[in-house]
Amino acid sequence: MLEDKGILIKNIFYMLSYSFQILKRGQYREVANEEFSNIEDLFAEIIVKGVRVQVRQGLYSEYVPRRESLPTVRGKIDLDGTIQLKVAQRLQVSCDFDEFSEDNQLNQVLKATMLLLLGSAQVKSARRKELRQLLPFFQNVREVPRAQLRTMLEQALTMTYQRNNQNYRVLVNVCYFVLMSWLNSDQSGQFKMREFTDEQMPKLFEKFVLEYYKQEYSPRLSAAASEIKWQIDDHAPASHLEQLPGMHTDITLRDEPNQRMLIIDTKYYTQSLLRLYGKDLLKSPNFYQIYAYVKNAAEANPDYEVGGYLLYAQTQGDVQPSLRVSISGNQLGAVTLDLNQPFDRIKKQLNGIADAYFQITD
Repeated sequence: MLEDKGILIKNIFYMLSYSFQILKRGQYREVANEEFSNIEDLFAEIIVKGVRVQVRQGLYSEYVPRRESLPTVRGKIDLDGTIQLKVAQRLQVSCDFDEFSEDNQLNQVLKATMLLLLGSAQVKSARRKELRQLLPFFQNVREVPRAQLRTMLEQALTMTYQRNNQNYRVLVNVCYFVLMSWLNSDQSGQFKMREFTDEQMPKLFEKFVLEYYKQEYSPRLSAAASEIKWQIDDHAPASHLEQLPGMHTDITLRDEPNQRMLIIDTKYYTQSLLRLYGKDLLKSPNFYQIYAYVKNAAEANPDYEVGGYLLYAQTQGDVQPSLRVSISGNQLGAVTLDLNQPFDRIKKQLNGIADAYFQITD
């Protein structure tokens, strides 16, 4: 279990599987049949299986910029560096050139994660052995200092993946979960994963719910993260409009034939409700947010019935968000998804949300 929420570890894999379709195929499918007592061990298994496949195919290589002092010219001459070499009476030329190499950001991030998991007592010895066996294939990949990892990781997440490095997409995202927990740990560098739920889990929860509806309800419903425009009454200067916050939904479900729309905003907190004056209340910014989304979407789509739900991951608190009201003709509410149950029941809960709102009976 994760420390601040009850979540079956295997459900993390299922959520990742919806977020990254590759985990439903090939070598990764075996992971669903295994039991994991902690999140580090699960991530280590995904990394082992992914790296093993990548090693068979060959580690991804790309042209990487280099600067070296050489006896002959290669690429472009670095004039300042060459002058310094001449002053030092060295018969070399400083050159800038591109080299086709495995020593690139993707492999550097992957190697850093493997080394970290290798040093974790939470990873089973058998998996640590497998990691140790795979590391020699990264001998030409340098180890990146901790201070550079955060920037490198962010760049790797936002890069455009192509056919020859597609397998790295899911691996880099798993690396993100592992490395960010470590980078956010204490200065001694002790590896801790308890920050996982605070930093990374909300993003995974959001992506999972979106991808679940995309895959399970297409073509009955369309599912997308969409932008809602503010419905401005007056002719305000453009410079003023630029100051308005954007409205970007986590999930928008649309039933085009029946002209119904449901906006879902996911929330993942240690404490979902606010205790105030002896009452458990929804946090005001959350409810005002979904209300603004729904009202502006309804004005922009006058022929549609528009509703909005806050979808909370269930906490271990005694009271969970549960609300359904109609305000000015729009259905609004807050519902809770229990992640600490067999995945079939999680699917049933998600299906129930969509089926009830869109009146799906088949």
